[in-house]
Amino acid sequence: MKRFIVKIIVISLAVLIIFSVMNLVYINSDFFKTSMIDWTKFKDIPMGLDIVNTGSSHATKGINYSLLDGYNCRNLAAGGQTFEYDLKLLEQFSSNLEKGGLVIIPVSYLSFSKIDEGRDKKQSLRYYRILDREYINDFSISNYILYKVFPVLTSDKELVSAVKREFNADADSFKMSDYTEKELADALLKNKAAYFDIYEYDDRQLNRLCSLVEFALARDMRPILVTIPVSDVYTGICNDNIISDFYAGIDFVRDKYGVEYYDYGTDPDIVSNYELFKNTSHLSEDGSLLFSKKLFSDIGIYPGK
Repeated sequence: MKRFIVKIIVISLAVLIIFSVMNLVYINSDFFKTSMIDWTKFKDIPMGLDIVNTGSSHATKGINYSLLDGYNCRNLAAGGQTFEYDLKLLEQFSSNLEKGGLVIIPVSYLSFSKIDEGRDKKQSLRYYRILDREYINDFSISNYILYKVFPVLTSDKELVSAVKREFNADADSFKMSDYTEKELADALLKNKAAYFDIYEYDDRQLNRLCSLVEFALARDMRPILVTIPVSDVYTGICNDNIISDFYAGIDFVRDKYGVEYYDYGTDPDIVSNYELFKNTSHLSEDGSLLFSKKLFSDIGIYPGK
């Protein structure tokens, strides 16, 4: 009996160790940081931040602070991030923001699109590793355990994808210029079906953008709206109704608050050069450097063009 108990304890410890290692590998994998959120960049946020940006993956890939010297900067963007969680992040780290600093707020043609309830709930789950409980919608202890302590429990088949990506170093070197005609067509069809065909204007998104601007102004910071470049073929699948809604919303915010807006969505130096894109809507490293240089120069914090 004693030997049996010892055997059970040994087996249980072995299973626990294996599970813990799997959990650690998953949390630190590039796949987890991409499909969920790169939680590591939200650790040890420094005080006295001169420049921060919000936004989604376009800003994560597109805004490059390596060009700037003498500024304390932080990229607070994350894949699929909404205005609502842009604001929650700024509120969480409000004590880290320097009075008189800049808040760069990316806006795109889909910024005012309605977010379905299922996607909205799924978005909240990603922030258990980053935000305090008061900033997470419908916080629960069970989700805290699943999405912060042991997220591998929710990985399903994703764990295999995470491990595969760790051993595929060439994945990040792929550029849009490498697409075949079929790959490009498939990518555009996928984007069209996932975003443009289901577009529905939602004034709550406009109100949340206003809240972001008000947050910055209330702290004597300089809010700057910016549209990050996407490829011309991507904007080509965007209909006139979406574009009209977008610019009407931007004009409303500019008129109400007098904020600056920089539109690089159709920048001729970038949008048709597919060497500057990782895919149809995300800049490559070269593209982010070119775009960031333009942006920082135009807002007066980088010498020359």
